[in-house]
Amino acid sequence: GLVHPHLEDALDDLLARNRQLVVGRNYTSRSRISEPLDSAAIAQRMRQFSGEDSRETILQQELLLALEGLARQRPALLQGTLTFQLGQLLLLLTSELATERKLGSAEAFEALCALPPHGIFRRVGVVLADLTRARAALQRCEQLHLRGKALWQAPAPVAEKPTGGCWLQHRVRRGALQWVPRNFYPGVWGLLQHCRGLLIGDKLERRNRLDSALLAEKTPDEQNFAVLVEHLLSKIEAPEYRQLSIEALLSLMAFFEANPDVCFDDHIALDVVIGHAVRLGWLEQDPSHRLSDYGSHKAAAWDGFYRASPTRCRELCVGALHQLVDSAIAA
Repeated sequence: GLVHPHLEDALDDLLARNRQLVVGRNYTSRSRISEPLDSAAIAQRMRQFSGEDSRETILQQELLLALEGLARQRPALLQGTLTFQLGQLLLLLTSELATERKLGSAEAFEALCALPPHGIFRRVGVVLADLTRARAALQRCEQLHLRGKALWQAPAPVAEKPTGGCWLQHRVRRGALQWVPRNFYPGVWGLLQHCRGLLIGDKLERRNRLDSALLAEKTPDEQNFAVLVEHLLSKIEAPEYRQLSIEALLSLMAFFEANPDVCFDDHIALDVVIGHAVRLGWLEQDPSHRLSDYGSHKAAAWDGFYRASPTRCRELCVGALHQLVDSAIAA
């Protein structure tokens, strides 16, 4: 793919300003860049942790160049942010466009891809100048609208001990094998009865959408459906995040088992549920943790979530659903 020759210089400049980068949208230690790399290596890392649409890698290159340009021209905009998560910035830009032009996430991503580099630069400046407003726009795009009265609980998963003594290593191994329990695929099919659809993996990639219209076309035990879900999971790069996605689907199944009569008038994006669950886990971990500080502690929050038991992760996923519904009611 195309590699901008000045990526290396842009990264060096940001590192010299004591900033670091996270490429892609799944936060793992391998997606964090805190030391110099050449332009080809930066682009390769972006490709590795981005969605399957190659335009996303190009956009992330443009975001890195925009950040470095803004650091020189308007350094005050970068104050208070030590780690720039390019995937998160991409989501903020997408949700701004979605709100402005009344588009869905996938359509807003298309609109973003159509912008020239100077248009991206301008929009990054606007987002960084008012992060609160940009995050509010993203929050509106992520809200869930519930029909029925829910009990915000779910049966705990079957008790087990992590292989190797650590849940992170356990998830890396499980995710690499893409192991799923019995009746997992019929369970995913059942989820489609409770929402407009599911987004497994990169939520800006329209091919990752399972629409509830599939219920009319396929049966729960149909091999084609299992292969489709398996394919969406296999596209997730990091094995530990793939395993978290499987656990999130199992948490949704458990939630609807406890709440058979409720449904969401939205597509449920696993990335969104997991992201909110991670933040909730970090906030609940210590009374001194404040939401405004979360951006500086994201790496530790994700690491803590990967090391938490499946029971704890399930509680947090259900808590995240509750938050996403509450934010819609409050709005």
